[in-house]
Amino acid sequence: MVIIYCLNVTLAIVLYYSFSLLATKTLRLTIINPFTIYAIILFPVFLLENILAPLFYGSDFALNQYYNEALFIYNIYSFVGVLSIIFFYFIFNIAFKNREIYLTCLISHTKLKRISNITLVLFITLFVLLSSKSEIGISGWLTNPRDGYQNYREGNGFLYAFSLSMLSVSYFSRALALCSEIKLFLCAIFYCTLVFFLDRKPLFFHLRFFYLAVLSLNKSRFLKFGLILVTPLAACAILYNLFLAIGNMNVDVVLSYFDQYQNSIYLLQDIDKGVVKFFNGTVYFSQFWSYIPRGLFPDKPFVYGFLHVNEIYYPGAAESGHTPAFSKGMDNFVDYGYVGLVILTFLSPMNIFYGYIFAKLKMFNAKVITNSASCFLLSIILISPSFGTYFAGPAYVLLLIFFLILFVLIERITLRGR
Repeated sequence: MVIIYCLNVTLAIVLYYSFSLLATKTLRLTIINPFTIYAIILFPVFLLENILAPLFYGSDFALNQYYNEALFIYNIYSFVGVLSIIFFYFIFNIAFKNREIYLTCLISHTKLKRISNITLVLFITLFVLLSSKSEIGISGWLTNPRDGYQNYREGNGFLYAFSLSMLSVSYFSRALALCSEIKLFLCAIFYCTLVFFLDRKPLFFHLRFFYLAVLSLNKSRFLKFGLILVTPLAACAILYNLFLAIGNMNVDVVLSYFDQYQNSIYLLQDIDKGVVKFFNGTVYFSQFWSYIPRGLFPDKPFVYGFLHVNEIYYPGAAESGHTPAFSKGMDNFVDYGYVGLVILTFLSPMNIFYGYIFAKLKMFNAKVITNSASCFLLSIILISPSFGTYFAGPAYVLLLIFFLILFVLIERITLRGR
């Protein structure tokens, strides 16, 4: 069992970097690029979630059959996902083989700033609507964003989600328009301040990482300095976030906070004993309820998709909004076992979409990003911080259509000859 555990852990680490290395290869990037920077900086979180957190269960965690199976499922999920992207990359590459990108830079720095200004105004408008519709009002939200985020988002989720994407696009386009490293640094600070009012900590971290991503795209000589500066700041921010969430920094409590495997261990154990049966498609097909806003359909069930599993171990948790985490890949596993895990992961729309993006762009640099409205949008999907968060299925498609129309209009409108 120890040998199996060591192989499992080694494979998990290799597969963790596989997506960033695949992006590096297909998009003709140097080894230090936005994808590898993200992977390197977030590696400690990966270690905590998948390897170190199970230490919380005791010294014999490596010998736990069901932990090893859960980690094996995660490895299959990651491996099949990469294979899927590669497969569809080659399929789309054949379709695009005679279509080379001509670098004309249709979206100039002026238009980038225009996009940033427009989306920033839209963000402010959405935030005002969101906060004013809450019981605490605008002033209450500004003075206590955490209270607003936790207790007064209900019923206004669309405004919150849309404002996140607006802020993401605004920062993305503004950062690309800046040539000065000092202005870029000040820009990052400005947008981090705005994120504070949304109390969206993952976006707060991603904004810092994107600062490094832009430095790498610009081949800035300050990239090493940025890595030295941002990495410890990000680590301190994560630790501070942990302290706010759990109230102390006890090692056992911290590890349990990152745990994603205890629930998976219970589930696999119950499946093995016959206590829980495979769901035979109920989880997969009922997930389409997530695409329907509750505001449009008040009778939408609270339990759908993987929440069927949560309901077994945490009855009523779905309705309360508290849904404890399971390890990755379990959502595709619980319907049909390993067969479902492979098929559903391979046919994941996001994997297919990544294959399309890699084949469409062919390379990735500042000129490609600003080459057209479609290239700009695809680049946003790849690296813009927290873009599209909370949007799924048709809602995500509508979000892309909205921004594509916006970018096309700005791309084609010329003011004073610019």
